[in-house]
Amino acid sequence: MSRPRTPGKPEPLLRELAAGDTFSIAGLRGTTVRALQGRVWVTQAGDARDYVVPAGGRFCAAGEGHLVISALTDATQIAIYRSEIEPPGDWLHNAVHLDPDFAETARRAARQEAAQWFGCMLIRCWRWLQRAWSRRSAPSARSTHGYHC
Repeated sequence: MSRPRTPGKPEPLLRELAAGDTFSIAGLRGTTVRALQGRVWVTQAGDARDYVVPAGGRFCAAGEGHLVISALTDATQIAIYRSEIEPPGDWLHNAVHLDPDFAETARRAARQEAAQWFGCMLIRCWRWLQRAWSRRSAPSARSTHGYHC
């Protein structure tokens, strides 16, 4: 589904990157890098910190400086665009912002991963019990059943 285009607002620059690929641009105040899919590492000249942006998050540049964007995962998709610099208090420092539903999506993924891990552990225990039971119930060459008088 495509969104209607806002007059006077440029389209975002879309890029697809593989793990380890880099992309660089001249970063200006208000430049935003949104991770649509995958995870990226963003470095800006003049800022001693680096930023990791997960899928559903965005890096917002507060100052000017060359931006280097590195993909940390395969099939990474990013959108780069300029944001309005209002309110000014939000643009004092470079920052990574997360979408409102990011926490719920991360919780859901964590629950799913925990359920898969628990299922794997149950299967391993069941197989171990089956092997132990088959060894216990298999007749041994040395043992004899019954009593000898």
